[in-house]
Amino acid sequence: MSEDERAKVLDTVADAFAAGRQLIKAVADFAVDTIKALLSKENLAELKRMVGDAAATFGRRLGDITRTIADRAADVRNIATGRASSIISALPKRLPFRNPPEST
Repeated sequence: MSEDERAKVLDTVADAFAAGRQLIKAVADFAVDTIKALLSKENLAELKRMVGDAAATFGRRLGDITRTIADRAADVRNIATGRASSIISALPKRLPFRNPPEST
């Protein structure tokens, strides 16, 4: 091969590698952007809600699946809130031992 042919082949290979490098960079940027979008706060909260709903179907809670302290604390808070609201709704509007309001 002559020097000119060798230089031409090397230029062609270098151009192919440059295009390949740009393509790889574009694919990597796309993958990183997609992962960032998937792992946003809103999407993670929705995923937790879906897992919690699925766990409730089987009589479990989110904390039983993730085993994190934060999720277990949230489960306890939700249970306490639910039980407190059911107790409050069961109370009569007017307690029986209080005097009835006087009419004037």
